[in-house]
Formats: sequence, C-alpha cells, structure tokens
Amino acid sequence: HHIPLARRQPFAYAVEIGRKFDFDERHARTVSRHCAELFRATKKLHGLGDDAGVLLEIAAILHDVGQAISARTGLIVRHC
Repeated sequence: HHIPLARRQPFAYAVEIGRKFDFDERHARTVSRHCAELFRATKKLHGLGDDAGVLLEIAAILHDVGQAISARTGLIVRHC
C-alpha cells in the first residue's frame, strides 16, 4: 500500500540514525508497528491527529538509540 511522503521521509531518517548507532532494526520496526496499531485502535480515546501518530512511530524507532550511545561513549544515558 502507498505510504505518504510526509510519513515515509521522517521515518527513513529515523532508521538511518538508528543504523549509525547499530540499533536492532527488526526490534525497532516491530515496536514502531505495535505503537502505530495501538495509536489507531485508541484514536477515539486520545483524539490526536495523524502527525502525533507519525511522531510516535519515529520515537519507537529511536527508543533504544540512547543505549547504543551509552555503550559507545561510556556515558550513562538515563531514562526520564
């Protein structure tokens, strides 16, 4: 199916960033897919627009990148 450029391009950038940090792409895509499914399934409850869903998918792609940065630099990256 056709994915609009407005969603495809930022998603591709997020994947590119993840690859620079040797992230687990399969896991990240799975998490992103589940987030998108939950977002759509609960849309009537949260009332957020499609842009919020795109941001959620991108955040899901990048959710483990901090761990990769921590491992590379020796810096401790804490979750807030």
